[in-house]
Amino acid sequence: MNLTGKLTRILPLESGTTKAGKDWQKQSFVLEYQDGNYSKLACIQVKNEMMIGMLKQFKVGDILSCEVKIEAREWQDRFYTDVTAWKIVKNTEAVPF
Repeated sequence: MNLTGKLTRILPLESGTTKAGKDWQKQSFVLEYQDGNYSKLACIQVKNEMMIGMLKQFKVGDILSCEVKIEAREWQDRFYTDVTAWKIVKNTEAVPF
């Protein structure tokens, strides 16, 4: 799935260690995109070192095109949804906002 919009925030890097002892990192960012006549926000995350490094080259206000995957998981009868980017490119075409 592709989302194109304006980068509005880059959230702090998060890291930790799993129960199995494996270290992990992720960083989230917020993209404002158009859905019909309305602006919407999507909080998207990147989970590997290469993508986290790539995110550093962008600044708030840049127009980005992101290829994302959407996954949900269940825990204790509640569902949690992740939107993870696997490709991000700076878009030089004008996007109406």
